[in-house]
Amino acid sequence: MIFSIFKYFLLFVLLVYMFTDPPVDNTSHDNLAFSSDCVYDVSKDITFTHDIKRTRNYSENVETIAGKAKQCNVKLQAFINDKWINGNGSFIYGPDTAERSACYMAAEKAKSNALQSFSPEVITAKIRNKCETRS
Repeated sequence: MIFSIFKYFLLFVLLVYMFTDPPVDNTSHDNLAFSSDCVYDVSKDITFTHDIKRTRNYSENVETIAGKAKQCNVKLQAFINDKWINGNGSFIYGPDTAERSACYMAAEKAKSNALQSFSPEVITAKIRNKCETRS
């Protein structure tokens, strides 16, 4: 009876040893995960306390800045909280981007610029850290 229990105990120890990971040597720095081995997911949400009701005095200027690179500059006035606020924005683009798309991005930056100069911002951020060692 004792021999039978001992036999099953040895079988159990053998199975546990076979199906578990080997112990990690914490003194070796080779087993540590460094920041380059980790994935970070950052999401940031910026909201303004006021809205743009309408815009006026929209002007855009496209110029070549270097080689094939161009820049679209937009100036406008945005009506925010019963006041006209000036906004400026620019967007640099290459030959693969349409001028219309680049100037749209510059106009969005100009609107954001007007909002930032007048309206308080509410910024919320969520960072999810997930570290997986690369093999």
